[in-house]
Amino acid sequence: MILSKGIVFIMTLFLIAGGLDKIAGNHLGLGQEFENGFHALGPLALTMAGITSLSPLLSGWLSGVVGPLAAKAGINPAMAPALMIPVDTGCYPLAHAMTPDGLMADFASLIVASMLAASVTFSVPVALSIIRKEDYGSMAMGTMAGLIALPAGCLAGGLLLGLPVDMVLLNLLPVIGAALVLAAGLFWFPDQTIRFFVLFGRGVVVVITLALITAAAQEMTGVTVVKGMAPLKDSFIILGSIAVMLSGAYPMMAVIRRYLKGPLGRAGRYLGVNETAMAGFLSTLANNVPMMAMVKDMDERGKVLNFAFATCAAFTLGDHLGFCSAVAPERIGAMVCGKLAGGVAAVGVALWLVRERRGS
Repeated sequence: MILSKGIVFIMTLFLIAGGLDKIAGNHLGLGQEFENGFHALGPLALTMAGITSLSPLLSGWLSGVVGPLAAKAGINPAMAPALMIPVDTGCYPLAHAMTPDGLMADFASLIVASMLAASVTFSVPVALSIIRKEDYGSMAMGTMAGLIALPAGCLAGGLLLGLPVDMVLLNLLPVIGAALVLAAGLFWFPDQTIRFFVLFGRGVVVVITLALITAAAQEMTGVTVVKGMAPLKDSFIILGSIAVMLSGAYPMMAVIRRYLKGPLGRAGRYLGVNETAMAGFLSTLANNVPMMAMVKDMDERGKVLNFAFATCAAFTLGDHLGFCSAVAPERIGAMVCGKLAGGVAAVGVALWLVRERRGS
């Protein structure tokens, strides 16, 4: 609880500093970062508005079909929404509605969904709309490396929540199974697996964009096209709270980059990546959208490592921290540590994949 309040307090100080610097003429560079926090709303809204509008329909399908199947297999039904609905777009209340076990609901939404669903239905579609086509392969390889390492981050987060290790592993079986399939595909059919993942990402983009178009048309005309969709205003409430957190997170990350330039440079040389790639890691901790805009200036190794890290660690000190502080501040420590552990493990897997691919 002390860690949770401490992080939010520090970000509040940076938010104030950024706002005051903007008034003073941006002499410290923090005013621009303060603005960038709110400017991030555009890319976020293009994806989050669509998936939030779809959440009630996905919830009905998951609770009616996937949840009961999971329960029969001995897996908590709350894990079902964690596969597809990000924590800040409906997974948290749905997970709590699907199980009386509040701790498992927190694990499914704040730990698993903050990594798995956030990557599959947000990060991948957004990346495909921002990065260059020639970087799709690096994005796919890095993201899959992150998904392979993701169970490690979930395990760490679950244990920090106080869940027994056997319960965590049992409920992670679908995630571990998917990670093993991806690992096998990358080992035996690397090119085909990467192409499939890119196509999958494009499919998600199509579905989310159609949902956004439908929700926007319903909002403008008042005519119900698809019954059961959530109104756009629901997503804007969430987006607003995220923007406030980002307006503090961005100035904080800018200061960290400025004063840790030396250590970051040494870390970059150790990992074999350029300065832009190291800056990408830091940006990702607040929000991975700016990192995606920086990809064109990264070396190839840095691109793969950044997308791997982002799969688990994206939004740790930004969007997800803001959401968690609003709904369950006592869980911030477990969420932050779990996501960071997954991010570090993902970088390790990505380094191995890069070496193996280069060797072949």
